[in-house]
Amino acid sequence: KIVRAKDRVPQSRLYLIYPVPNAYAPEEAPLDVAAAVLGQGKTSWLYKKLVRELELASDVSARNSSSEISGEFTFTITARPGKNLADIKTVVDEQIALFAKTGPSKDDLQREKSKTEVQFINSLERIGGFGGVADRLGGYNTFLGTPDYFQKDFDRYAAVTAEQVTREFTKWVATRHRLEINIEPETSGRPDAKEFERVAPSMNAPIVFNAPKVVTKTLANGLQVIVTERHDLPLVSATLMIKSGNLLETSGNAGESSMTAAMLDEGTAKRSALQIKDDLDKVGSSLSTGGSKSGSSASISSLKKHLDPTFEILSDVVLHPSFPADEFDRQKKQAVDGIARQKSSPASVASQVFNKMLFGASHPLGIPGGGTEASVKGLTLDGIRKNY
Repeated sequence: KIVRAKDRVPQSRLYLIYPVPNAYAPEEAPLDVAAAVLGQGKTSWLYKKLVRELELASDVSARNSSSEISGEFTFTITARPGKNLADIKTVVDEQIALFAKTGPSKDDLQREKSKTEVQFINSLERIGGFGGVADRLGGYNTFLGTPDYFQKDFDRYAAVTAEQVTREFTKWVATRHRLEINIEPETSGRPDAKEFERVAPSMNAPIVFNAPKVVTKTLANGLQVIVTERHDLPLVSATLMIKSGNLLETSGNAGESSMTAAMLDEGTAKRSALQIKDDLDKVGSSLSTGGSKSGSSASISSLKKHLDPTFEILSDVVLHPSFPADEFDRQKKQAVDGIARQKSSPASVASQVFNKMLFGASHPLGIPGGGTEASVKGLTLDGIRKNY
């Protein structure tokens, strides 16, 4: 079935949705792995093909969402401005056919198993929320009749083979039995809806916060280290903060600090952007970079047993970025696409207007941290290197 619709969105989007078995069925774990390999992260098949190689899309994802009676395997692809959804669908279908023929590689499978191990352990840090301890125990008890299923749940993912992934994917996804939804930007010019009257909600009593114990130390090189400890799980998170952010920018180079931070993990002297992501995925670690008003940051999360190689990658990213030109061009395009999408988000628009009214349009705090379309398009690789 094919559905075509128009809405007030800045970019076109394609959804491909397939019916799949229910939660905790034998097919679930292999299909979860297939979704991760095809459409989750920079090293996924569809990201490399549609975002990096062909530059047809600004974002891709694949998810296997299982419920009590059945589930949905969904591809979501957001087109770059001016790109055709039909061309994107052709590429997706080609990748689906190729995956059904070859299945995941040995590295693909090991990478997803490492990430799954970290995800399971991370879930034990939270009591509530989606995926937290209470959510898991309740889910196990509701679907399986016993809350004591955590280890068995983990084991079924650890035992997944490439043959299982290929077999289940071919049976359930490499088929024409699907729902296709095409969403295109609306051009009718219909009037905007009027604002609703809002009444502020009443506030509950303040929650008592007990701060963790903090230990600080200054290293010989002058770097200040701040540590808080919890020993219930073998996880380590760390963030390097640098006092250089958007407050140093003007309307002419707005977004330069954010772009500099975004470029840190796009390649180093000895690793490409994909090699950085692949090395992290092999040990189940994550790394993120970002720029804010008051500083720039690089953060990692890792199992304790993989902390040394994760810190080595963090060090390489922070100290030896290569700022490749092709990655810079791609980041600029994605940043401009993101700014365009923000215009359709009431929360984003309200935040930008609020800051502009409060601080002034030319004040650093009144300028969007990620820049404007004009300022981002004007950023140069030489300026990024100088900012670094």
